[in-house]
Amino acid sequence: MSSSCYTCKRCLYKTSHFNDIKRHLAKTKKCSKVLNAYYQSDDQLLIMSLLSEDIKPDSLEQYKDSNILYTNIIELVSVIDSIDKHKLKKCIYCNNEFSKICDLRQHVLLSCFYNKKIKETQNTEKLVSIDGTNNANHSHNNNNTTTNNNINIYLEIKTPVPFDEQWDISNINKHTQTDLIFSKSMFTNLLSEILQNEINLNVIIDDAESVSGIVYKNDIEKYIQMKSKDIVNNTMDKLKHQLIDFNKKNTESLPEVVDISSKTITQKYNNYKNDENIQNSVDKLIFNLFKNKKVESVNIAKKISDNTEILEKAGY
Repeated sequence: MSSSCYTCKRCLYKTSHFNDIKRHLAKTKKCSKVLNAYYQSDDQLLIMSLLSEDIKPDSLEQYKDSNILYTNIIELVSVIDSIDKHKLKKCIYCNNEFSKICDLRQHVLLSCFYNKKIKETQNTEKLVSIDGTNNANHSHNNNNTTTNNNINIYLEIKTPVPFDEQWDISNINKHTQTDLIFSKSMFTNLLSEILQNEINLNVIIDDAESVSGIVYKNDIEKYIQMKSKDIVNNTMDKLKHQLIDFNKKNTESLPEVVDISSKTITQKYNNYKNDENIQNSVDKLIFNLFKNKKVESVNIAKKISDNTEILEKAGY
């Protein structure tokens, strides 16, 4: 297989050895995604990485919302290892035979392993339904509807506020600002309000386990990769600054109450900086807020990228 070239579509790592790409993809500590990787599902990225030939995402349409292969990557790699080790040419799932090992690999990856996991999921959902629990399929369908709606919402979009700058808080009225500086979860509640404004969607991140994410840097550099910890630290600093600003401008509350709020903001921020347990808990909350806006944020990045390509082709 040395003549083939494999590229991890998550981070663009390249190798001419199939064993290397398998080990790379199956690592516990996942590699950091480049911006384009957020445009495809985890399963699409995995398939394109494991197959040396160039496969376009459009030909993998059935996997566009799937992470079944990715979440079962250890088992999948084990099956492929068995094919390579024993030089198998017969599928262990459907008994179809192939003339080449690489053809069997592709068959298992694109068909049988995926179908096996789908059946297992369906059987689990049937058991859950019998037990009187909410059917997971119903939830899955609702999620698809939400995703489709999100995709259709952003037909025209301005570039996001650069990550290093303060957010646009024009949609947060004075009454809401007052509520926020006296709320128990003022930092995360404020971020939730901020992310309601699409121009503030300048972060793309998967979850708290991600080593890094993508942020909108500026109109020239566009999107850059940043460590997850740096993203959340920067976010907390900006949230503190914004809460203090709300507090200083507050004219609706008694001065002594405003003073208490000011001290609470500083205390909460210091507790976050100095207490690792609080830090870990808050980090997860912030990551989840960004993750919940991932689809919208990715769509904005796509539109910016498409516009850039159009302008470049037109000679601007």
